[in-house]
Amino acid sequence: MDNRQCLNEMKTLLERSRQNSKSVRIYLILYESAELSSAIGEHISGKVDLTNYEMENVSEKVFVTAGTLGPQLEKRFAKVTSSEKGTGTESQEPDSSAATAFKKKALLHWDVDDVYNWLQSKGVPDFHRDAFIERGINGFLLASLGENELSNHLLIDSKHVVRKIPELVQDRLKQDLNRDEAWHCRLSNTKEKPSTIYIIFDPKDIAVAFNIQKYFSEKGFTVTYHQKLGASREEFLIENGPIMAQCANFLVIISQSGAASPFVYNETVFVEWMERNMCAVLMKNENLESKMRPGLKAILQDKPAATLDMATFNEDMEVIEYLVAPARPIPSNVVLQQEYVYMLTENIKFVADFFENPNIRKCSV
Repeated sequence: MDNRQCLNEMKTLLERSRQNSKSVRIYLILYESAELSSAIGEHISGKVDLTNYEMENVSEKVFVTAGTLGPQLEKRFAKVTSSEKGTGTESQEPDSSAATAFKKKALLHWDVDDVYNWLQSKGVPDFHRDAFIERGINGFLLASLGENELSNHLLIDSKHVVRKIPELVQDRLKQDLNRDEAWHCRLSNTKEKPSTIYIIFDPKDIAVAFNIQKYFSEKGFTVTYHQKLGASREEFLIENGPIMAQCANFLVIISQSGAASPFVYNETVFVEWMERNMCAVLMKNENLESKMRPGLKAILQDKPAATLDMATFNEDMEVIEYLVAPARPIPSNVVLQQEYVYMLTENIKFVADFFENPNIRKCSV
């Protein structure tokens, strides 16, 4: 419950559940004691509280979980048919290339066979490798296994193997960082430049973005935005990722088009993953909540936000400037007027506050 990515996934699921209660079922497995908000509890379809059982063995906990949730899941998926089986006429000759297929993939993309073949290439005995096959350990699960899981869950009794496998996995993950598809991992270590702003917006809002860029440029900020749209999500992020990684602050323009824009969504997810400072600019008097993608709303709901009306552009931009740089030094001989202080406190909210109180969205500075 403390992991940033897990919380974003949970928020997205909750938002989908609020919009349509039949769109998703959420089952909670409470492995350790944790505080859950009432907002989560309202949308839980089933729950297993393993903290009520005195068990140390992982297999026992899996058995309890399967026994509790199994009947509910079987009932829900009763109409799901099994996948088609082979006719038996296919060639049974072994594919020599399959044994080395893992070399061309990142570890996190390995399937069960890739894990088995990799372990074989590292000299792990077959009776230990079989444990990985029996428990369906793919690359994603392999990366999460520690010595405790290897000993108690996979029942590997060789101390050398238990100690060696996590070391080999970490070595392989480091090698994967040099792969072309790991560009985002390398960018995450890029040092951000001070007084830099990246504007996230839908191409239809280019005029708004241009005016915001002009305003902040005159204030001494270095302002940029996406340079190329690309032909796919991957290409879009590869083209603009290096520029984004150098920026310290991000402004997300949410308009009618921006709320449902794939460009806005993809860049926002990338910034959230980099854990950079991000604020939202909500265009005034537009019905944004019904248009916004659940994933985008989940990420932005606890981000600071302000509204923007082109009719009162300069006044609104003073509030937005404070969002971006609240710690900018104020000369000692400057006394903030009460009207200015009131303007800041009244017009800076969290995104969720604007949606919960429609009057905020329509207020003027």
